[in-house]
Formats: sequence, structure tokens, C-alpha cells
Amino acid sequence: MSETLHVICLRTTRYSDRHAILSAYSLERGAVSLLVPEGRSRGAVRVRALTMPLSIGECEVDVRPGRSVYNFHDLRPLTALSGLRGNPMKGAVAHFLAEVVSGVLREGQPDRAMYEYVARSIVLFDGMATRVAVDFHLWFLYRLAVVAGVAPDVSTWREGRYFDMADGVFRVSPPLHTHYLSPDESRVVALMDRVSYRAMRCLGLNHTQRNRMLDVALEYFGMHYPGISSLKSLDVLRTLF
Repeated sequence: MSETLHVICLRTTRYSDRHAILSAYSLERGAVSLLVPEGRSRGAVRVRALTMPLSIGECEVDVRPGRSVYNFHDLRPLTALSGLRGNPMKGAVAHFLAEVVSGVLREGQPDRAMYEYVARSIVLFDGMATRVAVDFHLWFLYRLAVVAGVAPDVSTWREGRYFDMADGVFRVSPPLHTHYLSPDESRVVALMDRVSYRAMRCLGLNHTQRNRMLDVALEYFGMHYPGISSLKSLDVLRTLF
């Protein structure tokens, strides 16, 4: 049975000399795996260009009972994303975010709010000025946690409290385990709930602080989603920001 899927491309894994597996998140079926051609043929080169990380497209898939990997055809891009393709910094961020989203949504069921959040954020990032985009990955990750339902409970924050990452709440004193933040770092987490991507610059994060908050975000996500580990793009991202 043929079915139309709207997909956000995440990552491609080599399967054989002739094929690779594209992991994607679809509006209609959630997390899906698509069989894509490998090689140097014109068709394979075109598909690779259209399935780069965070590409948004529409395709027809052949859905058959008992099959977890779908054949597809007639892939059509829904947005050009020229900003991501022509900017090495944005391209590196796109690879990183695609890895994170892939880990979070690996077993994901259809979720319109999640699909629309990720798709809107991609288009937003694509058109963003580079000077504004340096903190975008942090803003994106916080709001990904909100949409996924695992965001910190900012109603418990008060000045001077410690963020308990294990329980997602702010506490008057440090918890007995080691997964918590100092009051200064906890304050940044609480502020993240209120700032827009444009206002992220107002937090005044330097290189060290930006990487520290990235480590915190990944540690926090890792507590909820074990699939986030050994991100290949992380080292590149650290050097950029």
C-alpha cells in the first residue's frame, strides 16, 4: 500500500554497497526507516542531497505488514534550507541537532506537536543571522524538552536554589547525588524557560559557559533517553562555540 509521508531527515547509516538506511521522523508514522540508494548514480546523488540532516520533504512509501524499513519514491523537498547548506557553522549545528532528535525520537510514535516544533525550528534556524545563531542549539534543546514533556519544573525555582537534574526540580539544598547544578547555573536553566531565541544573547554566555550548558543539556536528556550517547558531531560543535 502506498502512503504519503512528510518527513524530517535525521541520519543515514550504510546498509550495503547499494543501499543505506535513512532514519527520519514523520508526521504520519513517527520514527521511520527508509531504504535509500548508495553509489554515484544520478538518482543516488540526488537522494543524498535531499536527505541531508534536517532536510524536510514529502515522499511516497510502500507500506507492507511486517516490514520495518520502507521503500520510497518521488521524494520532494518542502523547503530549500539554503542557509543551512551554504553555511558551515549552521551545517555543523544541523548535524548535531539531527543526532539529538534521532536519539530522542528513535522509538517515537506520531506526534504532530513534536513534528511541527522541529520543522518550524529548522526553518527558523535556516533564516537566522549567524551572530544570533550561536546559542540556537541550547534554545532548541530546552524547548525540545518542553515538547517532549521532560522540561525542568521552573515553578520550583527561586534565587539561590539548586537544580536537581534527576528529578527535574529546583531544591533549597543540594540533593544527595551528584547530578545537580550550582545556584548560578540553575538560574540560567530557569531563565531559559522565558527567553526567546533572539534574547539568548542577553544571557551573555561565553565559550566555556556555552559548552558547560551544552554538557548539562545532554546529561539531562541522557537521563530520559539512553539513545543519546557518543554523539559524533559534538566535538565539532564545541570548537565552533
